[in-house]
Amino acid sequence: MKRNVTLRAACCAVLLGMFGAATARADDAFCANCYVGLRLGNSLSSLDSDRATTELQQQQGGGLSANVHSNSIGGVAYAGYQFLPGAAVELGYLRLGSGSTSLNGTVANSPTPALNATASNISGYGNAALLALRYHFEVLPRLYIDPRAGFYVWRSSSDIEGTNSSYTHSRVGLGENVGFGLSYRLWRGLEAGAGIDVYRSSASNQFRLISGQLEWRFGKS
Repeated sequence: MKRNVTLRAACCAVLLGMFGAATARADDAFCANCYVGLRLGNSLSSLDSDRATTELQQQQGGGLSANVHSNSIGGVAYAGYQFLPGAAVELGYLRLGSGSTSLNGTVANSPTPALNATASNISGYGNAALLALRYHFEVLPRLYIDPRAGFYVWRSSSDIEGTNSSYTHSRVGLGENVGFGLSYRLWRGLEAGAGIDVYRSSASNQFRLISGQLEWRFGKS
């Protein structure tokens, strides 16, 4: 999977801009409600080899089988603004890991339709821009729960290699996510925690991100 440089650069520029503004004006009433953070962990795809093979055979027929291999490292760098007590909006740069698939078997005609169908089924890996709503609720002193939900725009690019040909398959889509986190304030605005998020990129592929989290909230003393 290729990284989408344009999407990554745009998201990073916005996140850095929000971080810089908040750092420069941390005492300002607006920036006192800002925060930045990072979630990093294990990204698990719902599309395993058995499911990929079943979908491929339903679409193309024949005796083809698919072997799916995934890089499970995923995460999101984000910045947010709390516009009501506990309620916030977040913008993030999301990474859902990477994947590759190999096909086994023979086809009577051109292999291109089978390769194209496989690339479409595994779409959703790679980079994305995330927009989410989040509620940060203190259940005990310094202990918080964080339900969240939102949407993200993803782009996947697949390099397809055949015996006598190769091509690139690119696809853009809109996905939705829900998640839940638990965090503890360690010192001033520094919080650490863990959570689980589900990202649904397509009917064929969704991801479960189990992650640790570090977050800094401006305006906390």
